[in-house]
Parts: sequence; C-alpha cells; structure tokens
Amino acid sequence: KKAGAKILRGGAYKPRTSPYAFQGMGEEGLSILREVKKKTGMVTITEVMEVNQVPLVEDYADILQRSKITLSFNDAGPGDQSLKGRTVEAMLCGTMVLETANSETCQFFEPMRDYVPFSGLEDLMHKLQWFLTHDTEREAIAKHGMESARARCTGLAFWRSVFSEVERRRGWQMDFKARIY
Repeated sequence: KKAGAKILRGGAYKPRTSPYAFQGMGEEGLSILREVKKKTGMVTITEVMEVNQVPLVEDYADILQRSKITLSFNDAGPGDQSLKGRTVEAMLCGTMVLETANSETCQFFEPMRDYVPFSGLEDLMHKLQWFLTHDTEREAIAKHGMESARARCTGLAFWRSVFSEVERRRGWQMDFKARIY
C-alpha cells in the first residue's frame, strides 16, 4: 500500500486437471484475504472458478474475477510441441483458450470449436479484438471446449481410455462399470 498499490489480488482456488494436485486454499485462503483487507484497508479481488462459488466468494472479496480468454503460448521449437496442461485446465474452467498453433492440441481438440489457434502477433491481436466484442461466439467456444475437456481429460476419461486400450490389445471384452469398482 505504501508503494501505491490500490487493489490486492489473491487467488484462493487453483484450477488443476488432477484431483491430487494443489487446488488452492479455498475458503481458508479467502479468510486470509479478508484479514489482509482489514489490516491494510485495500480493495480485494480473487478469481471465481465455478458459478456456484459466487455466493461464498462475494462474502470475502470486493471484486470477483473470471477470465474470458486465456492465452497459451507454445515456445517450443518445431517438432517439440505438446498439449499443455494449462490449456486443458483453462478449458475445464470454462474460459476460451487462444493458443499458439500447435500440431498436438488439434489431435485432442477441434480448432475454432474447442479452442482458437493463432499464428503470429498480428493474428493474435485480430482474434483477441474480435472475440472480446463477440461474446456469443466466445462463450460457445468456451462451453464446447469445457465439455470436450471434461469428456477427454478427467480421471474417469483417462481410465476409460486405458481399459479400452488394454481390451483392444488383449482382445478382452469387459463391461466398463465392472472395471471401475
């Protein structure tokens, strides 16, 4: 505050694809944010990951934040591209992903339906400007991307694909419900 800061941002939730990864501190983190606000008098802001979190987060923070667009840059050289975990995490949170054109991501997700690829700064700026002024189209891509990520990239989807591959290689036929219990 002495340095001129007017707003304090604290993230209580961390989007992760694995249920075993750190998920943030949740309500405990929000309590800490409120205590810091009391001590400093600063306005507070934090992210909302799911719509059902709004009533809880409203009790702790002055400003609620949710990204409309997430940018994902793949700085790897040619032939060294991969599907980034952050891309999937952003999709699972319901934000539209704008990602450097990547030969791996399009093997799992459909460009311009699940996410938006870009090539170069001019293309990025054009697409950012367009999607920031076309909410319906942006929200449709974000929704479809979230649905696709939930179908393909959750723990249940992972184990379904593992068991399916084992069945394919071994020639087994098993009922999936029997396999998960």
